[in-house]
Amino acid sequence: MFLEPSSQERFNLFNTGSASTVLLPDTSNTFASAAYGLVDPVQGKMSAASSAGYGNISSIDATSLTNNLVLAPIIRTPILITDNTLATANNLGSLTGTITRNGFVGSSDTVDFYRLNLAGSSLNLTLTGLSSDADLQLLRDLNGNGVVDSNEIIAYSNRGGSNDESINLHGLTSGEYFVQVSRYSGDTNYTLRLSPNSTSNLLATEMNVGVLSGTQTFTNPSYSEGETLARRNGISSTDTSDIYRFSLNTVRNVGIALTGLSNNADVRLIQDLNNDGIVQDNEIIARSTHGSNWNEAINRNLDVGSYFVQVYRFSGDTGYSLKLTETAPQVNLNISQVQALNNPDSGWFGDDADFYSRVRINGTTLTSEVVSNNNNAFPNWNFTRSVNSRYVSIEVEMWDSDGGLAGADDRIDINPGAGQNLNITFDVVTGAITGDVSGSRGQLLTIAGNSGDRARMWFTVNTGDWYTLNLKDAGIQDLTRSFAADGQLSRMDMINILRDVKDGNTVSATELTDLRTVLNSLNYMMPEYVRVLSNKIINSDPANARSGIGNLAAGSTGTQLERLIGKWFLGNDRPVAISYDRTTTYTYQSVTGNLFQGGISFRDVQQNNLGDCYFLAALGAVAFDSPTTIQNMFVSHNDDNGDGIIDSWTVRMFNNGVADYVTVDRFLPTGADGRAVFAGWGGGHFSNPNNELWVALLEKAYAQFNESGWIGQDNTNSYNGTTLSTTPVSNNNAGINGGFAEVALRQITGLNAARHGMTTNFLFIRISDSVNEMINAFNNDRMVVLCTPSNPESIIVGNHCYTLVGYNAATDRFQIYNPWATDGGSSVDGANDGLRWISRTQLLASFDEWAALS
Repeated sequence: MFLEPSSQERFNLFNTGSASTVLLPDTSNTFASAAYGLVDPVQGKMSAASSAGYGNISSIDATSLTNNLVLAPIIRTPILITDNTLATANNLGSLTGTITRNGFVGSSDTVDFYRLNLAGSSLNLTLTGLSSDADLQLLRDLNGNGVVDSNEIIAYSNRGGSNDESINLHGLTSGEYFVQVSRYSGDTNYTLRLSPNSTSNLLATEMNVGVLSGTQTFTNPSYSEGETLARRNGISSTDTSDIYRFSLNTVRNVGIALTGLSNNADVRLIQDLNNDGIVQDNEIIARSTHGSNWNEAINRNLDVGSYFVQVYRFSGDTGYSLKLTETAPQVNLNISQVQALNNPDSGWFGDDADFYSRVRINGTTLTSEVVSNNNNAFPNWNFTRSVNSRYVSIEVEMWDSDGGLAGADDRIDINPGAGQNLNITFDVVTGAITGDVSGSRGQLLTIAGNSGDRARMWFTVNTGDWYTLNLKDAGIQDLTRSFAADGQLSRMDMINILRDVKDGNTVSATELTDLRTVLNSLNYMMPEYVRVLSNKIINSDPANARSGIGNLAAGSTGTQLERLIGKWFLGNDRPVAISYDRTTTYTYQSVTGNLFQGGISFRDVQQNNLGDCYFLAALGAVAFDSPTTIQNMFVSHNDDNGDGIIDSWTVRMFNNGVADYVTVDRFLPTGADGRAVFAGWGGGHFSNPNNELWVALLEKAYAQFNESGWIGQDNTNSYNGTTLSTTPVSNNNAGINGGFAEVALRQITGLNAARHGMTTNFLFIRISDSVNEMINAFNNDRMVVLCTPSNPESIIVGNHCYTLVGYNAATDRFQIYNPWATDGGSSVDGANDGLRWISRTQLLASFDEWAALS
């Protein structure tokens, strides 16, 4: 680990603020004039040495040496040691593979040095087998002066007690390095291992979990016993590997989940079969190595013993959360098909056997339902039982329930041997099946009798977690288990699971069944919008057929599946964009800007070449009374393309009060001048960073919802319809043109809304009006929209909807907003910004309806 200022005090010889290991001249005349004293950086003690012999000075505190470098040493009998200076370090040569060295440090030999030459950029060190406290350092004599200066201590491990020490580094420069093993207290033998592997193959117990019980979670663990550095806060180039050790007292199903990653880290499960502290290929039980920052997960049945879990770096630095879980193994027997060869009741009322099965798993009896009158049944019987032993006995009996004249059930031979039953033993650790039939877990096996009452049976035996027992495709099993390890299945999780399915370019029946199982059984892990959009892909939506993509089915191509992913999760199935008069096709451009700029306002609404005033005026009313409702309609996505820009948004609207979702990307229709042709975005040109996109995106989403067939329009994915015309069309009712404000309010908010007549007339004479009711609705934030007939006063636009944004009780005047963002009509009221004040008389003369929340 790399030194930090907080860690240097322990290495400071003279208490001067710089840490160093110093070789001191010895003038005691006890040894030759070339003798030196080595200050132990951990103990703060000094020892003497020379080429003629070595004496140990163990009782002088180096912190007292503030002026005189040399004190009269306490001389002890020389002990011949050859590896406790840099110059006499044990030379290991070039480190091309794993090296193991055994040694001793104690009061008579406080430090050992090892010299090595590193050709690559990775280095792993472990110090194990300790009975007292010893520490580990990696050094470089950069200036070749035989003195280890403070900047030459590359990394160290000093966990305290007799705990294992370890150093795992990547990104080192090639060259000569020194490893120092030093005594902190007591005397101890040790085993030092060195490896140049990029993924450490050395095992040191950095976290001893003990006997694994229930669920234990470790989040960015710090093994801080005497260790003050932050290098163990996750995985990085200065700590490429973390090792956890646990044991089991009985057979258990063990789940390992690695989550919370910001870069690529992997995990593997190891058993050190020969106890040599080195990972061999045959000792790796399982590994999970997904890319990017995906979760990793492993699930295995394990026998009694000790195991290691290694979290290791693939690229980048990342924190993480590691969860270890143990439960009783589950065994599942699935009988998929039963075929009668000679029925017990042949010649009587029921020539076909009415099968049922009785199964004993480790002595516990389970019975199936009856499959009636079918001599070739596909019952899909499942028998599941938790077990606490490695070897599980399974016995299967097959019965015919009608019994004929005998009036009793009749057992059927399914075993060609002496007995009528199937008897097998299942090893939950290896998955081996032995007995009347031999095979392995998950393998379809067949057994049949050879005389008398007999039947043929096809079955599988399996064990594991929910994913193994319920999902058949190995890829879906693995990815779903990994992604769900954090208790969530996100949008990107589901996209990646779906894309894994299409990697063979054909969706099989098994894969489709598994996808539906994931959706049906694990939807509680999904945000609502992920569940809804996944259902549209995996099952159906009317828009799938109308778009020409079609619903997913067994045999669907990978291309079709990717188009469904694009349509629902990425928003790239964009509405047809033609002009209101149907003569012009507009071009989509990726529009720069943000969803919101300076808050949400009704004045952000700007209608253009599309007759959807009912929808935009309703949006304006919602923005006026409840901006948070608008904000909550969006879920923003960055699709990890590296540019840091939000690429798409999932939009929520309501179909009869039930939330529905589509996804829109930032591509919007533009004219030849690069500006908005439908709902405006405020900034002008599509490249303007000040563009505010929320109104245009909701209008686009509404056009996409249209294709699902529930918004009350023409069921096309379009703004103004899908067909061009050689002559201009003056009255366009296609796409999302024309509609009702109260319907739009319900679809936007999910709340009840109603339409009200402005006046009540009898024989063309007004006898009452609802203006005061409308004022009350406005004052209670019920989102009021006003709509006109074809012939209002000249200052008001006919067949149009406005948003009510103000009422002055003192003057009894109303402020309305035209979604065109201009005043319209025959005159302008102040600034031509869409805002206009009108009197009650003008209101009654120009508006025949209003809509609001109920």
